[in-house]
Amino acid sequence: MISGSLPSRYARALFEIAREEDAVQSHGEWIEKITGAMTGEPRLLEALSDRAHPRKERFGAVSAISEEFKAPATIQNLLLLLIEKERIEILPELTREYGRLRDELMGIVRVEVRAPKRPTAKLLQKVEAILKEELKKDVVAEGIEEPEIIGGLLLRVGHTVYDGSVRRALQGLRERMVEIPLD
Repeated sequence: MISGSLPSRYARALFEIAREEDAVQSHGEWIEKITGAMTGEPRLLEALSDRAHPRKERFGAVSAISEEFKAPATIQNLLLLLIEKERIEILPELTREYGRLRDELMGIVRVEVRAPKRPTAKLLQKVEAILKEELKKDVVAEGIEEPEIIGGLLLRVGHTVYDGSVRRALQGLRERMVEIPLD
């Protein structure tokens, strides 16, 4: 798996082209849709990455996928370039990075809300409203079930984590108890 700057460079290039074409949102939707289809069939992305398959066949498969989705030429050209450069496996990370760039341009902050049970729509709306007020940006919250939390919430905003979980509170209590002198 290639990670880091390579997917970012491709995402940034697509993003700049999309800005010139006034298609940042639509190109994002297209690349997400195609990436979702390719990762939904794990063997498909694996086969497109496999150099044992002739490049001509992989070009044909990507062209067929693009045509089936009626993807714009920019997206089709990106996919063909990734095949040509033997980098199609970076597509999922490229797509995530493109989404981050699009959100940044549109002033959207994405937040993960982790709880012992999948957070309700009402809870997610409340988190969005509170963070929108605090951050002065549009907020989109995604609920994730994480039973290990025990209770409370864990919020992830970008690289920042706000841990209001019972698990973290118990860890803090344990740390304080260990520090208590026994004399």
